[in-house]
Amino acid sequence: MGKNYGVWLSEMTKVHMRNNRGYILLEVNFGKKKYRVTPVEGGRIDDKLSVMKAEMVIKRLELDLSSGIFSGDMSQYKYSQIFQQNNAINNQAKSEIKISDKVTENKPLIMEELINRHFESKKRHLEPNSFKDYKQVISKLQKCPHKTVDKGKQIIIWLKNNNNGTRDKTLNKQLRILKSACEYAIALNELTVNPFNNYQIIVGKPNRKTEDTDINPYTVIARDSIIKGFYDSEFSGYYAPFIEFLFFTGCRSNEARAIQWNDIDFGSNKIIFRRKASESGEITNGTKTKAKRVMPLDSRLLALLTRIKPHEAKPSDLIFPSKEGKVINWSNFSSHHWRPILKSLPGIEYRKPYQTRHTYITLIVATGKLSATVIGKWVGNSTAIIEKHYLGDVSDVPMPEI
Repeated sequence: MGKNYGVWLSEMTKVHMRNNRGYILLEVNFGKKKYRVTPVEGGRIDDKLSVMKAEMVIKRLELDLSSGIFSGDMSQYKYSQIFQQNNAINNQAKSEIKISDKVTENKPLIMEELINRHFESKKRHLEPNSFKDYKQVISKLQKCPHKTVDKGKQIIIWLKNNNNGTRDKTLNKQLRILKSACEYAIALNELTVNPFNNYQIIVGKPNRKTEDTDINPYTVIARDSIIKGFYDSEFSGYYAPFIEFLFFTGCRSNEARAIQWNDIDFGSNKIIFRRKASESGEITNGTKTKAKRVMPLDSRLLALLTRIKPHEAKPSDLIFPSKEGKVINWSNFSSHHWRPILKSLPGIEYRKPYQTRHTYITLIVATGKLSATVIGKWVGNSTAIIEKHYLGDVSDVPMPEI
């Protein structure tokens, strides 16, 4: 690998242009994984035109990263492909709305058209949840009385006042998509200013307390009572092994719902997390942090999986399917199984099922037998997150003699 060429456009997204034996190589640090692509076929680092073309690819990369639609598929970040896409979009735009400075001035761009166009250019690479986000934004814009880009401020205020209980996080996500669509229009010289640049001044920043930081774990006694409650339930007992698995791996629910028998290595007593299930039940490769991870199976997990594995199980079969044999519908499970079981257990406070993850991490950290780095690799968190959110009160830890 050659030296860093010095093009570091964003510390947050960490897009680098590197000298790879005289040729241009782009490198992206995303999650815990590096992604690389040769953006210009035969493009040399000492050729100004090739560098300019590579910088155009970098702009597309940064746009996708900032708008949350980067999928890890680097094949789409080739100058030739982006050039063709832009040409096609420009030609279509010119034929449909005859773009010119005069027309743009007299006929403001329609916001819904920008979103639809941006969606069409990206939908092949969108993950299911991002696909759903775009559809929600398009549906919102159809109801919004303000239709044109020059009414950006009014659109922001309308979305804020008509969110119908939408969480701050969701509202901000929708506005990020609008901002991204306008950035796309700016790249095509259709806009000079993005009216959504400072939307957070109007709507405020989202509450940073997410599922990952809303940590309120159960005690060992409460955990075991919940697991027993499931096993004892005639209606929900089918999901008892699923709940036990969540409590004793600390994995995310979308990972557990997607796990298959070929992800279990009974020979080396290991489990591989490499897939996730969307809200709609679609399974895709990659976890939340994109990278797969390996976790050892302790005796309890090994016994659980051995016990529930059907004799006729195929490698690609789900380990924890729904009663209908499909991917578990998380919303349905939470409201029809988790909530009723928790309500039926005296003395146990209701908390969201994501606390199974927090309970595992908290209890394993409390043993003091494993480093935050090892635990983080098992559960798919950074060492910093483990130390910040799970080490908790250390006032009772004795000071060692030195």
